[in-house]
Amino acid sequence: MSYPQKLIKYLDTLPEDQRPAKESLYAHALEQAETHKFQSPRFWAMRQAVSGISMVQLEEKIRRRVSAMK
Repeated sequence: MSYPQKLIKYLDTLPEDQRPAKESLYAHALEQAETHKFQSPRFWAMRQAVSGISMVQLEEKIRRRVSAMK
């Protein structure tokens, strides 16, 4: 998977033990953003990964956003 340049720079600043968690958070956020047809899914997913939120918080954010779109 190719990452946006800003995300790569952010990941390079993290300790090695935190990097896989952020990569999986980005991958999950990107998958959900594309599934729900968010505008600019790669940018949205990158912002979620660098914001420091957890997977649980991400799921809640997606749920709120999807319900607001209906």
